[in-house]
Order: sequence, then C-alpha cells, then structure tokens
Amino acid sequence: MKVLKRTLVNSLYLLILFLGFSACQSNSSKNSSIANGSFSISNGRIIAPDGSDFIARGINIYNDTFYPNDTPTKGAEAVKQIVELFPKINMIRYAYQDDVPNNLFWSSTAVDDSFLSAFVNAATLRRIVVLLEDHSTIGEFSWTQGQINTYKTLATRYKDNPYVWFGTLNEPDAAPGEKIVQNVRATYDAIRSTGNNNIVCILSRSGGFTDEILTYANYIQGGVVPNYPNSGAGSGGLTVTAMHNVIWDMHFYMWPNPSASVAEVEQALWNGIDSQWGPVGGINVYRSGPKSADGIIPVIIGEWGKDWAGENVQAVILKTQSSPYPIGNLAWNWSAGEPDILVSGNERTAYGDAVNAFIESGTGVPKAVRRSY
Repeated sequence: MKVLKRTLVNSLYLLILFLGFSACQSNSSKNSSIANGSFSISNGRIIAPDGSDFIARGINIYNDTFYPNDTPTKGAEAVKQIVELFPKINMIRYAYQDDVPNNLFWSSTAVDDSFLSAFVNAATLRRIVVLLEDHSTIGEFSWTQGQINTYKTLATRYKDNPYVWFGTLNEPDAAPGEKIVQNVRATYDAIRSTGNNNIVCILSRSGGFTDEILTYANYIQGGVVPNYPNSGAGSGGLTVTAMHNVIWDMHFYMWPNPSASVAEVEQALWNGIDSQWGPVGGINVYRSGPKSADGIIPVIIGEWGKDWAGENVQAVILKTQSSPYPIGNLAWNWSAGEPDILVSGNERTAYGDAVNAFIESGTGVPKAVRRSY
C-alpha cells in the first residue's frame, strides 16, 4: 500500500512538473514577444507584441490600388480610407505588381516608394501589419538577383519595425519544384542577412499545392540543401540553419470543385482536395509538414475569394470560430474584379460587408507596448 501511495505521489509530482514546464514554454514565448516588442512563433501559434495570440483579419490590396495613372494619394490617406471601411482590421497584404514589361518586382518609380513608405508608417502607427510580397508572377516563375536585392533593401529599411512582414514570390510554378524552395530559401536568407527577424510568409507551388511540401524540409529545418545557391540568385551555402519566424501562406480557391457544398469546402480547407495537377490546400496538411526552429509552422490564408463555390467558401472561411482552432485570413481584394471585389464607389460590397463582420468579430490590433521604431 505504501508503495502504491509513493507511486501515486511521484506520478502526481511528475505531472505537475510537466504542466509547469509546458506553461513556462508558452509563457516564455509570450514574454519574449512583450520584451522585444515583436511578433514570434510558438509551436503553431503567432504571438503578438502584447503577448496575445495574433489571428489575421484583413484584406489584400494592389500596390497601385490608391493611385491609378501614377497620380498617388498620400499613403497615410489610403490607410485612413481602409480603416474607415474596415475599422478593426489588423493586417493588409500589399501585393506589388508592376505594370512594366516582365513585371519585375519593385522596378518602380519614386512614386511607388514614397507611397509605400507613407503607407507603412501610417499602418504601423495603428499597429496594423503590412505584408509586403512580390506579386509579379501568378502561376509562373521568375528569379532574379534584382528580386533578392529588393527584399534586402526593404528588410534593411524595416528591420526595426515588427509590423512589416514579408511574403515570398506569389503563387510560383516551376519544374522542378525544387527551384521554388531554393527561391524561398534565398529570399529568407536575404531578409535575415540584414538582421531583420520579422515574420516571413512562405508560399508553396502555385500558392496551394501540397505535393511538394516535404521538399521544403531541409530548406526549413536546416542541413544540406542540394544545388543551393548554384541554381539561381541568392546567397548562402550548401548548409543552412533552421528557419525562425516563418508562416505558411496558403491560398484557398475551390477551382478543383466549383460546385462544392459547405461540407466539401470545409473538408478541402482542413484536409485538402485532389485535382488533376496534384493535391491542393489543407491546413492540417501544412501543419503536419516540416517543422521550423519554432515548432509547428502556423498557417494564414493569405488569399481567398468567391470565384468558385463562392457563397459556400465565404461561409466556411468567415466562421468566427473555425474548428478545431481559429485561422486568420486575408480576403482578395479591395479592387479586384467580380466576384472578388470588396469595395465599390468607396462603399463596401456585400462581400466586403461579410469580410468586415469577420474582422469586427476579432479583437482588433495588438495592444500598444513600449518600443521605438
């Protein structure tokens, strides 16, 4: 009997130690975010500068959304206009797509740069995250030293501003897929080489295919990376370190099943769907893939729209509490064509109203913490 009691006591003691250790790990990540005034990743969660869980509730815009014909409004005015229609927005994906031949990333004029600087500054003052990404390719693939240098330039500029995140090349498509992960790694290394430790959002092939997720393992977890960086622009070596502060940027469109029911959309969102070009999407597929130095890599739906199975997609994506855990999302787009247009004539569309209701159901931006930018 004494042996049984001693065994129970020891088991209880070990359980308390385990729970205490788990709590310390969670609190450590939160305390680190608060102390540094930065965002961090902790085993599948995004921790905001105030120590809270950050769940993205926002929209996409194009870089020229607010200044057609190269006649820009001030960036601060654009942020004000967005907040007037989406008052509790906490994240904006800034899709840069140049109109010049070849759509080179940020081969821009001073107009673009001036607008971006004012836009980011105004958003930061409101503690709204701005995700900067190269939107010059859709379903294609390009990789130039100029692209990598642009990431380095922007990373240097915003090294001390945790509210500026970076996204890798938009919806790249290439054969072999290894080229895409090499580009992702080169982009990540370029950003980190400046001392910038802000969040980097990673896109898989075409923004949603998951058949090559395991190809990312060495690039994310560290180790020997075949043919890197010899197969393209970038810097680094054959051995890379494990990535910190990275998120999967999953794009979700129901083109593999345009007439999908709500249940079928829900299944595709969490567990993926097969298509003639390979498996697509699936939050759980991403989360069960390679881990980063911070554990499970969180997922944000960086793009979604109503082009296929629209109302059912909207119903599933905009659940206030998604099961089994809430997932942040950024709706496409302020000024895209129908049916994915959030604003028309400076008023929200019905689609925009639905997105705003989701945004309003959140807690808004993180609370202010002491930090100088």
